[in-house]
Amino acid sequence: MPIEISGKPVSNIRVMDSSAASSIAKSATLARQDVARPVADTVNLTDTAAYLRKLESSLSSLPVVDAQRTESIKKALADGRFIIDPVRVADKLLRFESMLYHNAA
Repeated sequence: MPIEISGKPVSNIRVMDSSAASSIAKSATLARQDVARPVADTVNLTDTAAYLRKLESSLSSLPVVDAQRTESIKKALADGRFIIDPVRVADKLLRFESMLYHNAA
């Protein structure tokens, strides 16, 4: 006795012929070949991008801190020879703030 699912008898199931099955198999094979076929990706860099990459590599080789300058300032501070010019500091701060303001606008 056939098992009925959702109340429909097994007699409603259609069996496909061999040509339809062959057609479906060919379609599945072609689909697998399309997926398996590698696609060559290309990337074109502009002159600016190439320049930035070169600049980045040259900057990465530089030290983050100038150790010699840092040591000379430490020594000058310890010896009392390092003079701070408040007008110059204020001027530099104002220029910096002005640059930030103009670049943000």
